[in-house]
Amino acid sequence: MQQDIWGDIFTQIPKEKFLEEYSGEQFLRSSSPCDFSKILSWKDINDVLTYSNLKSPQVRVSLNNEIIPESQYTIKESRRREATNYISPTLLSGFLKKGGVLVIDSIQEYIPSINRVAGEFSSIFNEKVQVNCYIGGLNSSGFDIHWDDHDVVILQIFGEKEWEIRPPTRKYPLYDDLDQNLKPPQSVTWSGTFKQGQSMYIPRGWWHKAFTTSSYSCHLTFGIPQRTWIDYFKYILDLCKEDEQFRSNVLNGKTANLDAESFLEILKNKTKEYTNESFRKHYGSLFSPRVRHSLPYGLFGVQREFDVNSKIALSFFHRPEIFQTGESVFFSVFEKKYTFAKSTFHFFSTLWNSSEPINIERLVSLSKPALDEDHVKELITLLLEKGIVELYT
Repeated sequence: MQQDIWGDIFTQIPKEKFLEEYSGEQFLRSSSPCDFSKILSWKDINDVLTYSNLKSPQVRVSLNNEIIPESQYTIKESRRREATNYISPTLLSGFLKKGGVLVIDSIQEYIPSINRVAGEFSSIFNEKVQVNCYIGGLNSSGFDIHWDDHDVVILQIFGEKEWEIRPPTRKYPLYDDLDQNLKPPQSVTWSGTFKQGQSMYIPRGWWHKAFTTSSYSCHLTFGIPQRTWIDYFKYILDLCKEDEQFRSNVLNGKTANLDAESFLEILKNKTKEYTNESFRKHYGSLFSPRVRHSLPYGLFGVQREFDVNSKIALSFFHRPEIFQTGESVFFSVFEKKYTFAKSTFHFFSTLWNSSEPINIERLVSLSKPALDEDHVKELITLLLEKGIVELYT
């Protein structure tokens, strides 16, 4: 499924058509169910609850539209230096049986299969994606009708749920908007039973509510923030900080009486130099996804334990652009800029363009004559230390 998650869950709409006509504009529901068993299992959920020691608000329980205090579903264990609260299976089940909903935020940080799907969505939308898990029993309802300030893709993993979707009353609402946008419309775009294996896309600002009438339900919500033109112009204004006129006083001092037209001209020139496409690339370089560690590689004395039959792959899905200028190759990832010699360009471009883990022997052959095997291994060791690649032996 992870090879083309979009093609698997929204078979009726090609990815390109969705981005052009539906993204941010229209509600979409999958036309046929999909097998999500490889994305999330009950064992995965139980392991996260048992071993991850999650804390509120990352894990929380709501009942009748109210958040239950953590102390009411956890047990306290006192240790020598500290006290730790653990989620009690008995107390948690008691709330779920009453119609409560268990919410686990950022579950992609604990389950690799979900992280991979989140990475696919991140590549599609060019946005960082967070995944929350919602689990409820009979007659459970998490929240009353509301809208989100980000797009969501919802996968119904287990059971089924009743949904109601209404159109927006304010298009493209913001988190810190001028209009509070509190009153939902009367019209209903879609209502019905959302069954196991089905998916839906809800743009930001669209009203929705859900409740469970069957014995149980578990769904994943992929939260997708969308950069707006306001974000773009904030980016441009940040670039204007290099101009002393923009840094000068606006109310007092010798620049207080400057004509605003001069500032607008600077802004105009900045937008020509830094287009919205450059903003997209800049924003992509700031993604900080959860990545895999690769110990003991990188420790002294074990740098060369891998051989040419091993495979490597990027540890993240969003692939920032590789730039080649003069004698250097550089890219930005995890909020850091990395610069390498020009001779590494084919090595990095091959790694970046490989959709599957690539055999090191093949990577060596494709990097020649610019790099030999020792140079490739040195690069791989460095990338392992930085968390940029993961090794498959």
